[in-house]
Amino acid sequence: SLSPLPFPPHQPSHVPLFSVHLLPLFRNPCTSFALPLCRPTHSIMSWIDIQEKAFRGWTNQYLTRRGMNVESLYTDLSDGLALIALVEELTHPKTVGRYNKKTKLPFQKLENIGIVLKFLEKEGLKMVNIGPEDIMNGNQRIILGLIWSLILRYQISLGKGDGDGADGSAKDELLKWVQSKIPDYNIKNFKGDWLDGKAINALVDALNPGLSPNHASLGGTDAERAQKGLDIAYDEWGVPKIMTGEEFGKDEMSMMTYIAMLRDVDPSKGASKLGPAPGED
Repeated sequence: SLSPLPFPPHQPSHVPLFSVHLLPLFRNPCTSFALPLCRPTHSIMSWIDIQEKAFRGWTNQYLTRRGMNVESLYTDLSDGLALIALVEELTHPKTVGRYNKKTKLPFQKLENIGIVLKFLEKEGLKMVNIGPEDIMNGNQRIILGLIWSLILRYQISLGKGDGDGADGSAKDELLKWVQSKIPDYNIKNFKGDWLDGKAINALVDALNPGLSPNHASLGGTDAERAQKGLDIAYDEWGVPKIMTGEEFGKDEMSMMTYIAMLRDVDPSKGASKLGPAPGED
């Protein structure tokens, strides 16, 4: 059987970086929703699960500041409240303005989502072919695309960029940072070069020498080595484990998200640069 190719496919050079860009669709006979292309089911399901989990973990690190948590990006953003909280944390001290804090009725949910989408447009993120109904109804492809746009702008590019096609440059800059830290590993991508788990251990050791000094000769399976690196980063700096060692290196966007989070730690303080919520000491 066939199922959709993971979102998003390779982005055309003319497509702006910070946008939810949707390629022409057709109805997939294997699913109840439209998605770009087809691929064997076993591949797409693991891919989507890894990405949703990673993006959800990234989202929750901000939502916890407000005592919130989402268990599914597809259902828990439907009233707009968590999305508003996420965006306000990312753009602090800005706010989206007035919105419905109680959302018993569908129109209140749609209104909230519309408010945050308009706010993001003012921030320079181009909302292409996305509407409040897509979020409220749990459109997986669009929701993952929206969260990825937020990750690109506010995590990987650190809030910089004007939305004019910097996708490649953002990725390249992150890759250059990795290469500067662990040049011996000759890392050229955010997938296959990380699969054996040694590079992530080398990276955490580069950030704080002595954390994994034997990274080049670590025993165990690929997944076990990757898990060791993830555990060290969490224990030392609180970097959320948005994926497992088994999932590590299998989805480019999830990997870019995690490596950007690792880049933004402050090893001298033993904590993430994210720090406390705004207003906390």
